[in-house]
Amino acid sequence: MDQKAIATELNRFISRVTRNLPIRHIILFGSFAKNSGRDDSDIDLLVLGDFKTNQINDPTRALYETYCDLNSKHQLHVIGLNVDEYENKTDSITLTSIRNTGKTIFLAQNRI
Repeated sequence: MDQKAIATELNRFISRVTRNLPIRHIILFGSFAKNSGRDDSDIDLLVLGDFKTNQINDPTRALYETYCDLNSKHQLHVIGLNVDEYENKTDSITLTSIRNTGKTIFLAQNRI
């Protein structure tokens, strides 16, 4: 797997979604976070932000509308959550797995 190509795709995604959305943290999870991604693997991302305070009711949809026209070799599977939902939700197997094996690829600095 070409790590440089994956990094380029991730950087394009990060640039796009952080431009106009209140993004605080992006976590790569799944096969690429475990360095086992293949050519046919999708890229799994959890995007955390201050969506409620910016009156965004469906963060996953808002994210999709922002990145859907990116030309990417891999399909992007993106979950959007408010930061407080991520921090307070303890009964989700998916979020527990992300907390244990996910890799931070973006962390906003001095974001209010």
